[in-house]
Amino acid sequence: MMKRLGRSAGAGLLVLVVVAPGCDRPAPPGGVTPAVALFDPALPRLSEAGRLRASLIPAVKPIALNRLQTWRLHVETPDGTPLVGADVVLSGGMPGHSHGLPTRPQVRPGAAPGSHLIEGIRFQMPGWWQLRADIAWEGGHDRVVFDLMVR
Repeated sequence: MMKRLGRSAGAGLLVLVVVAPGCDRPAPPGGVTPAVALFDPALPRLSEAGRLRASLIPAVKPIALNRLQTWRLHVETPDGTPLVGADVVLSGGMPGHSHGLPTRPQVRPGAAPGSHLIEGIRFQMPGWWQLRADIAWEGGHDRVVFDLMVR
């Protein structure tokens, strides 16, 4: 009886695993599709080399499809000191679909120290997106990657 129940539960679980991910996209880094909350770009994250910490905040929520948007990027050192005088280039795309952003966002300095305004971001479809901020400053160069879900 237990073996039969185990097989039955296992088959149901297999169907759930196959159906749950949805599209044919690969899972984000780590191999598991995290909850949408973990995709919040406003949560500060370390850069690839660990030299910077950054957050990315949309001007309007929820994130809209097929509309030009403005976002704010805040960059600081790991100890919380705003990074002033940095040059930022923003790129991105959908890793699971192998295409980039449909626009070329423009970055300009923001009003607050360490702040940058990014204008011209547009997402043309729902799903998992990555935005990459390449940051150059007097002390070096680093990259911060933001994963986000657009619905």
